[in-house]
Amino acid sequence: MSHWSEIPERGKALPLKLGFFILNLLGYTLSVILLVPVMAYFFATGGVSRRASRQYLTRLHETFPDRIPRPTLWHCFLHHFSFGLNVLDRMWIWQGKLKKFQFESKGSHHLNRNGVGALVIGSHFGSFDALRSLAQKGGFRMNVVMYRAHARVFNQLMQEISPESNLHIYELAESDMNAVFELKERIELGEMVAILGDRLPPIGKQRVKMLPFLGHPAPLPQNPWVLAHLLECPVYFTCAYRTGYRKYFAFMVPIAERVVLPRKNRDGALDTYMIPYLKQLETLCLEKPYQWFNFYDFWHFQDSSSTTTSEGG
Repeated sequence: MSHWSEIPERGKALPLKLGFFILNLLGYTLSVILLVPVMAYFFATGGVSRRASRQYLTRLHETFPDRIPRPTLWHCFLHHFSFGLNVLDRMWIWQGKLKKFQFESKGSHHLNRNGVGALVIGSHFGSFDALRSLAQKGGFRMNVVMYRAHARVFNQLMQEISPESNLHIYELAESDMNAVFELKERIELGEMVAILGDRLPPIGKQRVKMLPFLGHPAPLPQNPWVLAHLLECPVYFTCAYRTGYRKYFAFMVPIAERVVLPRKNRDGALDTYMIPYLKQLETLCLEKPYQWFNFYDFWHFQDSSSTTTSEGG
């Protein structure tokens, strides 16, 4: 099984530019209608994503059999179509058109920390771009740590459309202490540092911890929690997800005032922070099952260069 970063990017520059043109010319409703055949094509030709979707929805059903139906191809298509809607929304969000959406929020008071910064750990659930744009709109600078090479075409196009949105993005390589020091300076200035915690980094030696997610051991990256330990700042779980037609709900909940990883019990200490994070993610997947966008074999892991710790410490 290939690493997720080795799965080819399927979006091309010309169709994406056409998508922006249609959205801005014809409006949102007609664009959603036109999105149906587009996503039907990607669904029909995307064997890897179809299998990943069915695997995820099956495990969600097995975990919550009374609330989640056994997945069919139709459910898998709805999962893909939800991703298409997410991309469509991002096209407006990256153009700064937040007024075209309705946002509800909970926990935004955590941002007002009297000049004290924080690390926010998100996931591939919902729209991280909506969350970042909301923070910027509220006057909070958010410095995002992410890997962008896998979606190079999409990210390059987004940068062309909204150059200012790329100013606060960091690509943190293994043992890149200069970047860590710079991020710590951002924290000391009262800014936010954001990172996603549910996908392994594609470069460098991967520190992995196997923890149960939807009833099966899954490889989770230790990197976000090691970064939290190094930054010595409060840590929050955060998310913004779709609740209806051009409607989003954003929330932020505390995980810890400090992440402390002692050498003698590092594995057990990681459980303290990572298990609640996964429980939050499972709850979100139950509430909005079609908005977790990891379209690869999330539970499969095989990499001899990685450091792996066992399930549950």
